[in-house]
Amino acid sequence: MSYLSPNYDPLVESGQMTLLELAGTGATAEICEGISVELFPGHTAQMMGVHIEPARRVKSRAAAGRAPHACYIGDLIPTAHHLDPTWVMGYDLDPLRCIEERKRFYARAIPEEWLVLFTHDHETPMARVAMNEKGKPVVRSA
Repeated sequence: MSYLSPNYDPLVESGQMTLLELAGTGATAEICEGISVELFPGHTAQMMGVHIEPARRVKSRAAAGRAPHACYIGDLIPTAHHLDPTWVMGYDLDPLRCIEERKRFYARAIPEEWLVLFTHDHETPMARVAMNEKGKPVVRSA
């Protein structure tokens, strides 16, 4: 995909695409019931993670406890082999920011037991993450 205006302007003009403008780390926007996006800059300046919760459980979360939650975190954590916050990729535009954002992500994803969806991992496309005895994030065993 290219980010040249002629490639996406017609989609915006026809109403087939809406551009989101989120400002600040952790900014969020609801796409529809159960689907929201959150800004996780680092890989790119405006990279967003997609939060997914079953829509029927969103309303009853307070009454029923924690709802199941998955997060498609994109290239912030592209594979299960990139769980260590310092293992950034050569094509991350702001590697130091990636490290900060991964730590911020883990601060919620681990205690809340989110299912993390890995963009580029064909061996482990999704997993829950835990901290090991050395304080490093790892794929949680079942």
